[in-house]
Amino acid sequence: MKIQAKSALTASLLALIAAQPAAAEDLTIKFSAFVGERNPIFACSMIPLVEELEANQGTKVEVERYFGGGAFGNPVQQYDQALRGITDISFGMLTYTEGLFPLTEIVSMPFVMNNHEEATRVLNEVILPEYLGEELDEVKIINLWLTSPYQFHMREEVADLTALNGTRMRVVGQVQVPAMEALGAQVAAFPAPATYENLQKGVIDGTVATWTTATAFKVGEVAKQHYELNFGGSVGFTAMNLDSYNALPDDVKAIIDAHSGPEASMKVAKCFTAVDAKAKAKWTEAGNTTHVVPEETRMKMKEVIEPVIEGHLKMLDEKGLPATEVRNRIDAELAKSN
Repeated sequence: MKIQAKSALTASLLALIAAQPAAAEDLTIKFSAFVGERNPIFACSMIPLVEELEANQGTKVEVERYFGGGAFGNPVQQYDQALRGITDISFGMLTYTEGLFPLTEIVSMPFVMNNHEEATRVLNEVILPEYLGEELDEVKIINLWLTSPYQFHMREEVADLTALNGTRMRVVGQVQVPAMEALGAQVAAFPAPATYENLQKGVIDGTVATWTTATAFKVGEVAKQHYELNFGGSVGFTAMNLDSYNALPDDVKAIIDAHSGPEASMKVAKCFTAVDAKAKAKWTEAGNTTHVVPEETRMKMKEVIEPVIEGHLKMLDEKGLPATEVRNRIDAELAKSN
């Protein structure tokens, strides 16, 4: 009888243990970025996601951070790393992978946008769902955004922006590069982190970049003449490997979802707005000179580069892509907000 009672008690305990929910397993997420953790845009927009993941009360999450120039920090490999699952999440610029996202990048062409927040809204609410499925559906897009507009940051004053006469400029982008060449510039294309050194050594005379870049990479220390003309921009992203995303436990997936979509994308764009204002103020206080380019000059520049843009759109149309349709749709949507 005693043995039977003990056996019954053991069986009851085992049944009770089996009925308890299994303890959540620890989860490691590899997160890579082409910028460092203290980069003002990354710190503003993505560090909150990292911190929320690591503070999760359910599944314990460790975020392995590969930020900046170390392992997995290569600027041109961010999208591919997320696509192939080398890292689980990556933060980068589509502009660094020229030609792979032709429809996505149309919104970033010179003089298409003046306001990157509105352009980000149009990109996410209209262009992404209607046109970009084939380009971006192999990853989980956490956010997709426009940088603030490009300005010219120069070592010396420029007499005529419509005729740059061999001025050596750093610029990236499948359309930005030939557009700059049409204006008479000699072009050097390399990722933003290398800009300071090349300006300092005189390898280039100027760079086409946001005000934020002028601070993030200390460009304003060596390029003290700034020309505001809103010369296009770049498309950036945070993406997650689809298999990694689909395998997430529900509580972690909910965190990723809460940081995904149009509102999350707008958050990054707003980070650029705030950081741009601080950057401009910083370099003004440092004694740098800002030139607001007259609309007449901007229109002359636009006339010079329009054949480049039209030729690019025609080339994509001939490949069977609705490039001109996308450009017209962007123009119409942006016009609604003006």
